[in-house]
Amino acid sequence: MSKNLWFTRSLAVLSAVLLLFYTALCIRYPRRYRDTVARISAEYSVPPPLVHAVIFAESGYNPNAVSPKGAVGLMQLMPQTARFCALKINVAFHEEKLTDPHYNLQLGVFYLSYLLEKFNSEADAIAAYNAGEGNVRSWIDRGLTEIPFKETRAYVNKVLSAQKIYRHFRL
Repeated sequence: MSKNLWFTRSLAVLSAVLLLFYTALCIRYPRRYRDTVARISAEYSVPPPLVHAVIFAESGYNPNAVSPKGAVGLMQLMPQTARFCALKINVAFHEEKLTDPHYNLQLGVFYLSYLLEKFNSEADAIAAYNAGEGNVRSWIDRGLTEIPFKETRAYVNKVLSAQKIYRHFRL
C-alpha cells in the first residue's frame, strides 16, 4: 500500500472516530433550550456551561421531572425556593408553571446567580444548590474542607465535570 493511500485511509478512520466521539458527547451531554439558556444566563451573569451542567445533573433535560422530595422541572426547584426567587426578581409565582422550561430556567438561573454571589467558590454555590444554603454555610463556618454529605459531594463533582465538557466541547 502506498504512503498516500495509507495516509488517506488513516485520515478517514480518524475522522470517523472523531465524529463518533463528538456524536456520543452530543447525545450524552445535550444542550436543549440553548437559546433560552444563553439569554437568561446573560441576564443573570451565569456561564451557560454551568447552567447546562446543572440541568444535566438535576433533570437530564426533562422539563417534567419531579424528585421524590418535590423538586420540579429542568433545574429541579423546590416550590418554596422558586417562590423566593420569583419574589426577588418580581415575577408572579405559579407552582404549576415550574414544568415550563422558560419559567423554570428564569427562576433556576436567578437562584444559581444568587448562590454564586453568596459564596466565595463555585463549588460551594453548587453544593448549596443541592444541599441548601444553610447547610453549606454551616460547613464553612465549622471549617470543614470536605462536603460531609456523600450525595452532595457526588453532585458537585458531576456538575463540575459536566461543566468542563460543556465549556470545552461547545456541544
